[in-house]
Amino acid sequence: VTSGYVAKDLEKLVRLAVLHSLRELMAIDKKPMRQDHDDNELENLFGKMSLSDMDYESKCLNFYRSWKLKWDNFQYALSIMKPSQKVEFESVLPSRRWCDIMVYFRYEDLKRKIEKMVKLPLTHSDTYARLGLKPTSGLLLYGPSGCGKTILVQALVYESRMNVICVKGPSICSKYFGETENIIRNLFKTARKISPCIIFFDEIDSIASRRDWNDEEGNVGVGERVLSTLLNEMDGIQELNDVLVIGCTNRPDRIDDALVRPGRIDQSLYVGLPNKDERTDILK
Repeated sequence: VTSGYVAKDLEKLVRLAVLHSLRELMAIDKKPMRQDHDDNELENLFGKMSLSDMDYESKCLNFYRSWKLKWDNFQYALSIMKPSQKVEFESVLPSRRWCDIMVYFRYEDLKRKIEKMVKLPLTHSDTYARLGLKPTSGLLLYGPSGCGKTILVQALVYESRMNVICVKGPSICSKYFGETENIIRNLFKTARKISPCIIFFDEIDSIASRRDWNDEEGNVGVGERVLSTLLNEMDGIQELNDVLVIGCTNRPDRIDDALVRPGRIDQSLYVGLPNKDERTDILK
């Protein structure tokens, strides 16, 4: 919901939501609000309240009892408040929780491993830094199509509350020289600005194919340039702070070995077909 919003944006967003709620409660003439609305209006609204009466405390108490900040107020604020960091890529995934997934699949082991790789480094970053431990920089989910790789990522994003940038591998391929490489650079640049952030590459094998595969398919030079750009962005040219790359593929054999070495996509998990008991649970 708030992809691209930095700390100051969130502060402004809350102020606008509170202001909208107070204007509703006090039945003030609802002229359209703007993103650059007067920051002093909150104080002015409180100043309009009668505070000179002897029963000041009871009036304040009744006021705060009747005042509720609702989600509608935030939705209104979001409609007029634009993020300072523009996200030019898809930044919303369907909301799924771990408990929703567990109803259909027995993903307890995968969930535990993913949370250990992703959630712990974020929630215990000081401990990791003190012990000199480097968090996971990338995760590859591979396995047959339709086994829930994307669903796992959706649940991870929802539960971790991280920003996300979603990229379909083939969608960023351009026929213009150098355009695909530029898109990849902008993608990582945006992720750094809105960190903590997950960059999710679906069908990552389409932009990170082995060099010998590119030669066989007649993409000499093109695939290598795209792969080199991706590797450079994941390397230490600019340190990726609180940015995690997750790739999904059903063809892990196509991915270049240079991408899955330590410091890049250094972890992988197999998401396989359900067994007999799991299939029974799905049918139930």
